[in-house]
Amino acid sequence: MAALTGEPQATGEEVSATEAELTESSGAQPMTRAKTRYRKAEFKRGGRLMWTRDTVYFGFNGGKVTSSKGWQANGHIFPNIAQNKGIRRYHATGATHKWRAKNTIGAGVPTPWGSVKAYSKDYMHYITSGRSGAWKWRG
Repeated sequence: MAALTGEPQATGEEVSATEAELTESSGAQPMTRAKTRYRKAEFKRGGRLMWTRDTVYFGFNGGKVTSSKGWQANGHIFPNIAQNKGIRRYHATGATHKWRAKNTIGAGVPTPWGSVKAYSKDYMHYITSGRSGAWKWRG
């Protein structure tokens, strides 16, 4: 299956607050507080025939992780299988936000009655985002 899916890729970049669509819970920011910056971290698994992507946006200001949100996307060409099984934040403190994502990638065999699954594999990915803007994917 590795020949079909390729190596997983983790990428990240700094983004604007508008793109991140994250806002601080408190409206006004005191002058002593550092400006909040935003990052996007993505983990993509698959190739041209089937792929899944987990994305997490998070805000940070050097003192804490201010907010985060995550979502999933996928694509596949029949009879291949690429399914998102959920992304969830399971830990949130001022120092870190941690997310867990689950995906399934596989292939099927076309029949006159539809596709019959030949094989599939579940993958679990984890991301940790920190108050300094550092992030790390595992999975």
